[in-house]
Amino acid sequence: MKKIILAILMICSTAFCFSFSKPKQNDTISLKGYVRVYGNEPFTFIGIVCDSGEEYALLAEGNILNELRKSQGEKIQIKGYTKKIEADESSVSLNSLKDGTFVVKDWKTIK
Repeated sequence: MKKIILAILMICSTAFCFSFSKPKQNDTISLKGYVRVYGNEPFTFIGIVCDSGEEYALLAEGNILNELRKSQGEKIQIKGYTKKIEADESSVSLNSLKDGTFVVKDWKTIK
């Protein structure tokens, strides 16, 4: 009986250890959607509204952000990775949208 209980405890503890894994960061994904400018001058930031309804604030190098701002209203495809809003962060913060932030590595206009 003790062996059965010990085996069950070992299986449960192993399953418990493997059930919590760290999410992969910086996996490159691709999104399609429209560029929008949020906020009021001079405090504006750009974001993307995806075809699936998700909204992300965009982060990138200065020249990429300027090019994206010029393509406001156009359909684009961007590649990069997402940064989700953490539970311990304030629910309202500047320059953020409901689905988090997307770090842009590459982008192109879709026609």
